[in-house]
Amino acid sequence: MDSSSALAPFQDSVFAACCAQFPRACSACRRPHPTFLSFLESTKPIGAPKLDPDDDEDDAIGLLSFANCECGSTLAIRYEDISKHAAFNAAVRRDIVSTGRSDAEVLKALVEAVNTRARSASAPQSFMPSAPDQRLLDVGAAMMAILGRGSVRVPPFPAVAFKVAELARSADATPEQIAKVISSDATLAAELLHLVNAPIYARGQPVTSLPMAVKRLGMKEVARLAIAAGVGGATATVGPLSPVRLHLWHRSVTTAMVSRSLGTRRGLQPDESFLAGLLQPLGSIVGTLSLEVFLSEHPTFAAQPLSFWLRVLEVFRTELGSLTAKRWHLPRTLGEVISTQAGAESSGCEAPAMIDLVSASAQIARVVAEVDEVTDATLAAVPTLTADERAHLVKGLPQLAEAVASLEEAPSSKAAPSRVLPAEPPAPAPAPMKDVFVVNSRRREDRFKVVSFAPRALVLEGKGTLPEHVLASLEVDAQPPFPVCAVTTSVGAAGPGTQRLVVTPFALSAEAARRLRELTNS
Repeated sequence: MDSSSALAPFQDSVFAACCAQFPRACSACRRPHPTFLSFLESTKPIGAPKLDPDDDEDDAIGLLSFANCECGSTLAIRYEDISKHAAFNAAVRRDIVSTGRSDAEVLKALVEAVNTRARSASAPQSFMPSAPDQRLLDVGAAMMAILGRGSVRVPPFPAVAFKVAELARSADATPEQIAKVISSDATLAAELLHLVNAPIYARGQPVTSLPMAVKRLGMKEVARLAIAAGVGGATATVGPLSPVRLHLWHRSVTTAMVSRSLGTRRGLQPDESFLAGLLQPLGSIVGTLSLEVFLSEHPTFAAQPLSFWLRVLEVFRTELGSLTAKRWHLPRTLGEVISTQAGAESSGCEAPAMIDLVSASAQIARVVAEVDEVTDATLAAVPTLTADERAHLVKGLPQLAEAVASLEEAPSSKAAPSRVLPAEPPAPAPAPMKDVFVVNSRRREDRFKVVSFAPRALVLEGKGTLPEHVLASLEVDAQPPFPVCAVTTSVGAAGPGTQRLVVTPFALSAEAARRLRELTNS
């Protein structure tokens, strides 16, 4: 590796990190690998190295490289000291820009330099980073093996939904034509009628027919809902990672709504921006289906936190997304959006403005999921936004949250043993000084009392329930009432016939956040 490379200073720590992962054995045939060097000499490299693109050093995965054991099973090695993960990622980005090479080429050069050093030097005697969790390496190796075999589980292409979207862009399309195409897919038609009767779209009498839905909302809005319902239905399978899919679907819809709103201000077509944002996390969603195959083959693999699964999937998201785009025969522009890493250089792409838009929107979706109130300071974490765009989003995101909630659905009633650990309960917190109640906007008979509050969480009790991992539209029963969107992070029994729920507010307006704090005395 050239000494001028931004990654050159990391070679010592990467070499030490690799050596710290031995001795180990193949998880399939138990062949021993006493040292890093013996591993290199007895295995065959496969595929390209995969980098965890998230700069957050908590639960970082780092840079993974893969090799096949003599028995044919795939093994993974972490080529990074993750205590320096943010700086390492920044160095990777600098090398990509300065050399004009792809991220895969930059990472491969580092791996080869470290391997060359291993063949000519003894293991370091001073600093030795802690070895990564073997479960992380096993899951990473399983994903690489699935890719290598070409056995990625890609859901069926939602052909009818995309046909509706294509027809809606035609100047000659009629509401009757749109309704006829939708009616050819009974599941999509039923889901669409359910969506158009959500509180955010309710106007007078309930919508009971597809022609009525198209006339009330317009062809483009119905096409947008059809795409959301079609893509969501294609990925809504029941399995041990269903909570991960629900979380990713929430992120998909949020990214889509933000892309649509922000794209209009940037001079991009709103329907194309919405679709590009919706499909951006598709690779991660597809990845959950393949990981469930791995889990079925390893029934003793322990449940892991949601953050563990999300970080693993993000490492493989772009490759899985690119594969899905090809199998679905998506247009090149959408393929580039799905297969481009967030924050990556887009100048050489066919639609750089769309890629930059969706990259920013995906970052916004992640930022707003971590706070209850959207402020200018919150959005400052997304460096590509202008001051005008931040002001627009601060004002508009609370309304977008209602639209996001309308597109999210309760999980299937069919249960599957989950491999996702429940969220940590909030720390004990005091109860409000006076009674505070919230109601479910979709089922107003579901009424809950706020029994305690904590930073970013409300604990509710009531006779009804809310679906876990889904954004719900709630209303605080105050004078006057005000809306609050929240994600239910856990549900459990509080007593006979009573449920206890922990909900996390999402994208609150400044007014809603202020009133909620006043009511809960926080």
